[in-house]
Amino acid sequence: MDFVTSNYYARTEVYIGRSNKDINKFIFDEFQQKKEEIEKKFGQLLIWERLDEKKACRIKFELTGVDYFNREDWKEMTAFMLEKSFHEPIAKLKIKLKTKEVDDQ
Repeated sequence: MDFVTSNYYARTEVYIGRSNKDINKFIFDEFQQKKEEIEKKFGQLLIWERLDEKKACRIKFELTGVDYFNREDWKEMTAFMLEKSFHEPIAKLKIKLKTKEVDDQ
């Protein structure tokens, strides 16, 4: 999970960038099946980018109009991290991935 800031926005994202494109798409699709649950836990709609033409995928949320260099914006920027929303789906996905990687060998 990444947290990116600038003097224009703050973004939190789950970046899926393993070396195998098919595994990345599998992981994204597994998360997308839990989209409603994840977004409900997060409290906002997320931007789901499967990026079919690329190897990686991304699920993100951007907060615009905040400035990393303005200390008063820091609390607002850090309040929307994705970690809690993805904790349970990641734990379940790890089990599926172990099985998939064994099947793919």
